[in-house]
Amino acid sequence: MSVWDSLLLLLSLFWLLQISFSASLTWLSFFFRTSPKIKPIDNQKLTVSVVVAARNEALHLEVLLQALSGQKYHDFEIVVVNDRSTDQSASLLDSWQQKIDKLRVINLQDKPDALDGKKNALTQGIHAARGAVILLTDADCVPASTDWIEGMTKPFQDHNIQIVLGFSPYKYLPTWLNAFIQYETLYTAAQYWLACAWGIPYMGVGRNLAYRKSFFEQKQGFSAWQHLKGGDDDLFVGQHAQAHNTLCVAEPAYHTLSEPETSYSAWRSQKYRHLSAGKRYLFKHKLRLGLWQLSQWAMLGGISIMPFWIEEHPAIGWFLGFRYLCFTLGLWLLAKRLKINLSIFLIFLFEFVYFLYYFVNLFEILRKQPVKWK
Repeated sequence: MSVWDSLLLLLSLFWLLQISFSASLTWLSFFFRTSPKIKPIDNQKLTVSVVVAARNEALHLEVLLQALSGQKYHDFEIVVVNDRSTDQSASLLDSWQQKIDKLRVINLQDKPDALDGKKNALTQGIHAARGAVILLTDADCVPASTDWIEGMTKPFQDHNIQIVLGFSPYKYLPTWLNAFIQYETLYTAAQYWLACAWGIPYMGVGRNLAYRKSFFEQKQGFSAWQHLKGGDDDLFVGQHAQAHNTLCVAEPAYHTLSEPETSYSAWRSQKYRHLSAGKRYLFKHKLRLGLWQLSQWAMLGGISIMPFWIEEHPAIGWFLGFRYLCFTLGLWLLAKRLKINLSIFLIFLFEFVYFLYYFVNLFEILRKQPVKWK
């Protein structure tokens, strides 16, 4: 076997991985239940604590508290941890406590040097929470509907469920950067939902994520990563989520909507912070994600060499065509289900843009110190 034939065989193995993922994505988009089928063990309504860590978020807190005060769920509290804010957050929260009897505020004046600020704030809020279920979101997010708490809490009617993974898209703006942010958010969700569907959940997003409080405390919360910047959501999920104890909820009414960055440099810094925790993933998750990324490069490599091999190996064209049909169609269908404003053309275009972005920034992401929280 020649060197070129060996290379083609290796590329074909990666292409098969790509086709497997792309076909599964298409299946997910057609058949994935945006509201999972729950088999309640009982109909007990659990108490819920919505926990928000906020630092210098006075501009966003008023909108969030207004939205949370209108939630229909029968028994919940709002715990806001005001982490060393220097803006008007303290006075704003004090005034809102007069309006909402469900609101509890924890004011932190300092933090231990060895701890990450956000993890420390979340830990303080979770420990103080009275609810059986901890529902997390960020200060610059708002629930998509008044049924958000209900939808994210319903899976816990099954006593086996300990973690519920939600979705938090960014608000739509008519810009190219926002369109790419929408694509990247959708692409990430497709990956962690497919992993969950395959029984190997590895991450969630802290903007819309729920735990049983007893499970969080039993697993000692963020103690293993309390010194790290970032990873308050994906590291805990990746370490403790299993096929039998984790569910995904994707119903658009149960989303939280996040404020998007409006400049490339700000979004890039945000991505560095989000991706920096990836170095701490379990080996099996890093291996799977690494193989997926290699298979992405193999696909694009296949496009570049196709003109030289297509005549001798016409199956290459069928491989590539079938893969791109499944992948683009699958993401587009998923976007429509989730009410993400992306055309099929943009999805096809942004796959190449995302590959270039990831390739250019990969090594900097791996070596760069993550940006501090606020």
